[in-house]
Amino acid sequence: MSPELERRSAGSIARAAAVTGAIALIVAGCSDSDNASAGPDDRVKIAYLPLAQANPYTQATYEGLKEYADANNAEIVQFDGGFDSNKQQQQCNDAVTSGEYQLIVTIPVTPTNLVGCGQDAIDQGIAFVNTDFPLGSDPASGDPQLDGQTASVLDPATIRGEWIYELMEGACAENSNCEVALINGTLADPYGQAVTQVVEEKAATGGTIKIVAVREGGYLPGPSLTVAADLISANPGLDVIATSSDPMTVGAEQAVADAGKTGQIALIGGGYSTAAPEAIKSGRWYGTFLSLPADEGRLAAEYGLASARGDNQQIGVSASERSGKPTVITKDNIDELDDLEPQWQGE
Repeated sequence: MSPELERRSAGSIARAAAVTGAIALIVAGCSDSDNASAGPDDRVKIAYLPLAQANPYTQATYEGLKEYADANNAEIVQFDGGFDSNKQQQQCNDAVTSGEYQLIVTIPVTPTNLVGCGQDAIDQGIAFVNTDFPLGSDPASGDPQLDGQTASVLDPATIRGEWIYELMEGACAENSNCEVALINGTLADPYGQAVTQVVEEKAATGGTIKIVAVREGGYLPGPSLTVAADLISANPGLDVIATSSDPMTVGAEQAVADAGKTGQIALIGGGYSTAAPEAIKSGRWYGTFLSLPADEGRLAAEYGLASARGDNQQIGVSASERSGKPTVITKDNIDELDDLEPQWQGE
């Protein structure tokens, strides 16, 4: 090769290497800087991925998130999963690939539908938090289940199952053969299944409580009214109807009234919604357990923003237990919650 050709060839190689290096730097800048940890004074953008917007519990969580975000230099974009696991998964993927968000907070539709997306987010430097429902292979866990996940803010299914059973024991205290029906949110949900398993296992060894049926109420009063009416008709000796969510107890109460059995069938709710305090104080309901969705949102934002700004704690936390208030609520102790307003609509 002539000296001139050698010179031109070397120059071409050098220019190609420079262009390649520049492209690599641009690509690296686009993928890393958008999702890198924010500085302590940087504004953080949060993607909130609830299982559905049209749900009073998820909206209360949003209000808690927003309150903390507004006070701590962050903004929120709320998505709507519509109870569709595939739709929510796509929303999560879009949030990750957009490069716009430094924190994702989710109430997953199922325990596993966002596992892949959540891990992708974490691997790209996006803080990730789940609330209310677990995210991972263990539907009963209250801890973060993804490698590097920031926080899991919820009451584990096993704990809620224990709370429900404790309420059943109280309602059945004077009945040696107590017939109880449980209305869960959705029977196919692994989280709900874990709650049911705890209740059934405890009843099987307790001796005095007989679980005569487990049905699905969809977390709504209307469907639960129909389900409870069928339960009352099929079980004339029914003593207690327990649910895993107060709105379902609202429906069950109407079914009890329609059957002319007010005062004969005890009612147990779940979540300490706006429907619970007066119902418990007046004796219409035996009790409920405590849920604090707005506090869950605030805690999710607190830990999530800290992680987005470089301090990842990887923590599992229950807002209910952290409150210091009774988590199993009956007429005997409800006065201890007089200074704690219910955080979500249950009617």
